Amino acid sequence: MQAHNFLAELLERAVASLEASYDCSLAGLIPSTCFDSVNVPGISLSKYIDRIHQYSNCSESCYILAFIYIDRLLQNNPNFMLTKKSVHRLVLTSMVLAIKYLDDLYYNNSVYATIGGISLDEINRLERHMMGLLHYKLHIGEEMFLQYVAGMRAQYERMVEEKERLAESFKELSKSFSEATSMSEVATLPSD
Repeated sequence: MQAHNFLAELLERAVASLEASYDCSLAGLIPSTCFDSVNVPGISLSKYIDRIHQYSNCSESCYILAFIYIDRLLQNNPNFMLTKKSVHRLVLTSMVLAIKYLDDLYYNNSVYATIGGISLDEINRLERHMMGLLHYKLHIGEEMFLQYVAGMRAQYERMVEEKERLAESFKELSKSFSEATSMSEVATLPSD
């Protein structure tokens, strides 16, 4: 699995898990951030990250670094809530920072704004805000980067195992259903 696909799946699971854990009685009180859109975007996170991948021409390492930035932001700001309304802009902004930090060649912000479907003013504002939330610390040491890579690989292996278990369970359920259907058909055959 490529890094951008894994990032999408990992963040989709994180958002689903975090939103499920938020106290439903506080749903209207979840503080909004500058990363929040008015509505949940009409494009899935997976397709959004695919779009970034298709048009940004960045290295695979940028996706890992973007994840590290998001993780660092959440650790440094415990009141920041990752939601379906904020994750798209947060991913775009962390990707812009990662691309500018890691890659020798990158586009100007108007291109990233177009890729992300937001205005130039907004991407500039989000970039400044995220830099502040990260305390302007974009450097990640090699050891920490490799720890994240190892952790992401382990998580990926667990996800693959989980999918394989689910696929096997589905096959067994399907087989049981087919057998039950065959038995009921035999039971309802007219007698001579």
